[in-house]
Amino acid sequence: ENRRFLAGDVAFNDEVFTSQKGLGSIFVATSCGSCHAGDGKGHPFTTLTRFGQTDSTGNQFLHLGGPQLQNRALPGYTPVQIPAGATFSKFTPPANTGLGFL
Repeated sequence: ENRRFLAGDVAFNDEVFTSQKGLGSIFVATSCGSCHAGDGKGHPFTTLTRFGQTDSTGNQFLHLGGPQLQNRALPGYTPVQIPAGATFSKFTPPANTGLGFL
């Protein structure tokens, strides 16, 4: 179990995803540690942008890339932009440190 944890820890901290390693055509970052600092325990470096417009049928903008704005793309693809008519909010997630009970 410890070996699997350590292997995942290395991938989390050092892995840079490419399209050959499963990175999608649009994305937020190319590595886990880019957004989740300090093994996921540190304060995030970035602000997330979420968008949408929810009614009784759900989020009307999911088919356009929502709810989280993915503002980077591989060459030949267009990053997601906030669609006209969509409301949006910016979040800076808090650092959650503790005993791992989350």
